[in-house]
Amino acid sequence: GKEDTWEEAKKDLANVDFIKTLIKFPKDDITDRTLRRMQPFINDMELVPEKLKTVSSAATALCTWIRAIESYARVYRIVQPKKDRYQKALFELNEKQNLLEQSKNELLNIQTNIEKLRLDYESKLKEKDVLQRNADETAMFLDRATKLLDGVAEKRTIWDTTSNELKENLDNLLGNSLLACAFLSYMGPFLSNYRDEIIHQIWEEELTRNDIRFKTDFNFAKFMTTSSVIRQWNIQGLPRDNFSTENAILATHTFSYPLCIVVRKEKPDLENSKDNCIVNISNKHKEKEILEEQFLRLLSETEGSLLENVKVFQALDLSKQSQNDINETLKINEDLEIKIDLMRDNYRSVAQRAAILFFVLQDLTSIDPMYQYSLDAYIQLFVLSIEKSPRSLKLNERIEKLNDYHTYTVYKYGCRSIFERHKLLFSFHICTKLMDAENRINHDEYQFLIRAHTLTIDRETQFPNPFPMWLNEIRWDEMSELIRLPDYRFLRDSFDQFPKDWKEWYTSEDAEKTPLPGTIDSLITEFGRMLIVRCLRPDRITHCVLNFVTLNIGSKFVEPPILQLNSILEESNKRSPLIFLLSPGVDPAPKLQQLAEDKMMAQSRYFTLSLGQGQAPRARKLLEAGMKKGHWVFLANCHLSISWLSELEKIVEQLQTVAVHNDFRLWLSSSPTNDFPISILQIGLKITNESQKGIKANMKRLYELITPEQFQRVKQDEKYRKLLFTLAFFHSIVIERKKFLQLGWNIHYTFNDSDFQISENLLAIYLDTHDKIPFEALKYLIAIVIYGGHCTDEWDMRLLNTYIDSYIRNEVVEVMYYKLSSLAYYYMPRDGTFKLYKDFINAMPTTDHPEAFGQHPNADIASQIQESKTLFDTLLTVLPQNTSATVEKEVENEVNK
Repeated sequence: GKEDTWEEAKKDLANVDFIKTLIKFPKDDITDRTLRRMQPFINDMELVPEKLKTVSSAATALCTWIRAIESYARVYRIVQPKKDRYQKALFELNEKQNLLEQSKNELLNIQTNIEKLRLDYESKLKEKDVLQRNADETAMFLDRATKLLDGVAEKRTIWDTTSNELKENLDNLLGNSLLACAFLSYMGPFLSNYRDEIIHQIWEEELTRNDIRFKTDFNFAKFMTTSSVIRQWNIQGLPRDNFSTENAILATHTFSYPLCIVVRKEKPDLENSKDNCIVNISNKHKEKEILEEQFLRLLSETEGSLLENVKVFQALDLSKQSQNDINETLKINEDLEIKIDLMRDNYRSVAQRAAILFFVLQDLTSIDPMYQYSLDAYIQLFVLSIEKSPRSLKLNERIEKLNDYHTYTVYKYGCRSIFERHKLLFSFHICTKLMDAENRINHDEYQFLIRAHTLTIDRETQFPNPFPMWLNEIRWDEMSELIRLPDYRFLRDSFDQFPKDWKEWYTSEDAEKTPLPGTIDSLITEFGRMLIVRCLRPDRITHCVLNFVTLNIGSKFVEPPILQLNSILEESNKRSPLIFLLSPGVDPAPKLQQLAEDKMMAQSRYFTLSLGQGQAPRARKLLEAGMKKGHWVFLANCHLSISWLSELEKIVEQLQTVAVHNDFRLWLSSSPTNDFPISILQIGLKITNESQKGIKANMKRLYELITPEQFQRVKQDEKYRKLLFTLAFFHSIVIERKKFLQLGWNIHYTFNDSDFQISENLLAIYLDTHDKIPFEALKYLIAIVIYGGHCTDEWDMRLLNTYIDSYIRNEVVEVMYYKLSSLAYYYMPRDGTFKLYKDFINAMPTTDHPEAFGQHPNADIASQIQESKTLFDTLLTVLPQNTSATVEKEVENEVNK
C-alpha cells in the first residue's frame, strides 16, 4: 500500500476519479486495526461537520463520509453474521424456486426484449431531438458569431486607435502632466498665439532637453477634460473654439475667466436654434457613448461563451439600429449648426469690436488704481448698446450702426470715469486699437511713436544733424532714428533738397497742418506725419493726435461729454455705489446737493458724512438706516478712512444679496489711492467732476448748469444773456490759463464752478435791481471778491482785472458781434434762444490758440511739450511690458462668439 503521508493524500485528492474511489470503497473489508487507527479522529470534537462547515464545504463532506464509513463498519460487524444466515436460507429458497424462475425467465426474456425495443425506439427519438436542437443551436451560434465578428470588426479600428492612444498617453503621462500643470498655473493672462508659443517653443524644448517624454501634439483641453464635458459647456453657451475651451478649463480650475459676448440679445431665435442644435448633437453623442459603453461592459462581464449571452447580441442589434438614426440626426444637426454659425459669423465683427473696447478699458487700470472695470458691468453696457442702437433691416447697416453706437457708448462711459488729463489718451487708444484690428496700423511705426523719447541712440552710426543752427540735438536724435525705418529713409535726401522748406515748416505755428517740404505728404500716411511731428515739433503732437483721432473715428471722440448727474442717477441702482473720483479743487457735494433737491430727497432723506477718524460708527448707522428707508447716503473723502474701507467693502458685498429699499443710493468720493477696494470700484459707477479741457468744453459744461427757465428769469433778458455768455467765457479762460504753467498763473489756484454760479447769481440780481448796469460794481465783486478771493499774488490779481475789464463792459451789450479775442472765431453771438447760444458754443474750435488768452503764440510750447511727454509716458504703461508689438494685434481675435 501507500504511505500515510500528506503528499500521498494530496495525490489522492487530486485524482479525478477520487469521488468514484470513495463510491467504490470496499467498506465491507475494513479491518479492526483500521477502525482503531480511525478512532482518535472520530473522537476529536474539532473534526465534526458542524465546525468544519465554517472552514470548507469539501472538508465537511469528506468528514461526513468518513464518519459514515466508520459507523457502517461497526454496524457491519453486528449485521454480517445475520446476513450470512440469511444468505444461506436464501440460497436454499432459490434452489426451490429455480424451476419456477426458469419458466418465468423465458416469459421475462420475451417481455424484456419487447421493452428493450421500445426503449431503443424512444432513445433514438430523443437522440434525434437532441441532434436537431444541437443543429439549431449551432446554426444560431454561427449566426451570432458572424454578427459579433462583423460588429467587432467595425469597432476594431476605433478600439485599436484608442488602445494605442492610451498606451501613448501612459508613456507620455509625466510630460503631459507637467505641461498641463504649467498651463493652469501661468497661462491665464496670455493670448492664444502666445500660449502656443510658450508651450511649443519653450516648455516642450525644455522637456526634450531633460529627456521627459510628452505628446508632440499636446492639447491642453483634450488632456484636462472629455468631449462630453465640453459639449455640455457648449450647451451652456461656451463658444466652440479651442481658446474658449481652454478658458473654460481655467475658469473651473483657477481664478481666470473668459470674456463671453454672444449674439443671444440681438438674435434670440437664432441663438435658440443654435442651442437646440448643440443639445441634439450632445444628446446623440451621449446616446452613442452609452450604447458603446453598454456593449463593452457586456463583453467584459460575460462568463463562458459570448455566443450564449443573448444580451450581448441584443445590445449589438440595438447599437446597429440606433447608429444609423444617430448618424443621420448628427448630420442634420451638424449641417444646421454650420448654417447657423455662418449666420452668427456675420456678427463676429461686433463681438471683436466689443472685445477690443473691453480690453481698452482694462488697459486703463495700469494708469490709475481707481480705473477698475468689471466684465459684468461691461456686458450690461454692451446689452444696453444692442437695445438702444439704431435698427436696420440690412444686416451690414445694422452691424455698422451697432458698432458705432457701442464704440461711442464706451467712450462716454470711459470719459465719465477718468480724469481730464487721460481723455485724449483714451480716445487715441480706442482709435489705434480699432485701426489695428483692420490692419491699418504699422506696429513698428506705432512703437516708435510711443517709445521715441526712450530710444537709445547709436552715436557711431547716427546720421549727422543737417540743420545744427536751428534744430537741437534732442530733436535730431529722434528724427535720426525715424529715418532708419524703411519707409522713412527717403527723408534724409529731402533734408538736403529742401533745407529752407524744412526750416519754414519747423517754425510754423501749426506744424501739424502745414504741408511738409516737397512731395512728402503724398509719400506718407497721416500716421507718418504724426511721427515727423513727434520728432521735430513735440509741442504740436497733442494737436496732431487730436486731428488723427478726428480723421479716423470722428470729432465726437475728442469732445468728452458733459457730466450730467441726472442721467447717471437713471443708470444707477440700489446695489451699485456711485463713486466720485476727486481731483484738487473739485467738490462734487454742491452738485449732489442740487440733485437731491431736484429729486425731493434733500429733506430728511439725504445724509452726508465726511469720513475720518472716529466716523466709522456713524457711517455704519447711516448705511443701515438708508438701506431700510431708502435714503441717499454720501460718504465723502473715503481716502481719509483707509482702515474702514475693508468694512465698507463687506457692506457693498452685502448689498448684492440682502433686501434693500429701491430708493437707496450710496454715494462715495475719494482721491486716487491704491488702498481703495477694487471690488467696489468694479461694481460701482465712477464719476470724475473736474473742469474739462478747453474753452469750448468748459463753456458747454457751464451752459449745462443753467436751466432754460434760469436763462429767461431776468427782466433785462438780452443784456443778461450776453453778459452770461461773457461771464462763462471769462470763467473758461481763467480755468484754462493754468495750462500755460508758469506763464499762466504765478501760483496755482483752484477756481471752481461755485465761483461761476455765485457770479451768475450776482449778475441776475444786479440786472433785476438796476436799470443801468453797474459794471464797476460787478467787476469788483466778480474779479476782486469772488475769483480774486483765491489769488494771493499781486500780478495774478492784475491779470484778473484785465480779463474782467475785457468781458464785463458796456460794449458787450451794445456792439454787435463784440470780439472777445484777437482771433476771429471768439466773439459775441447774435442774441437769441438758449439753443442758439449752445449751438454757437458747439461750433467753437476744439483746441485753443494761445492768443485766445491774450498770450504769445509760443506761450504754450513748454506746456504742450510736457503734455505730449505725459501722453506717451502714460501710453507706455498700458502696453505689455515684455512682449513683441505683434502681440498687441491679437486682442480682438481672442473672443470668438
